[in-house]
Amino acid sequence: MYKIAIIYAGATYESALNHIRIQELLGKIKVIGIGMQDIYAEYVDGYPVTTIENILQQE
Repeated sequence: MYKIAIIYAGATYESALNHIRIQELLGKIKVIGIGMQDIYAEYVDGYPVTTIENILQQE
C-alpha cells in the first residue's frame, strides 16, 4: 500500500476523487492529507487539510 498526499488543484481534484476513493477501497493507497495554499477547513472529503509545505515535508 502506498501512502499519498494530495496537492489540491480544484477541478482536477474533483474529477479524480472517484478514482482516488476506488484505489483506497482496493487497499492500494492511503491518503494522508490534502495540501492547500489557504486553509479554510480542517477536513475536505474526510481527508485532513494542511499547508502544501507541510505535506511536502512528510515522509
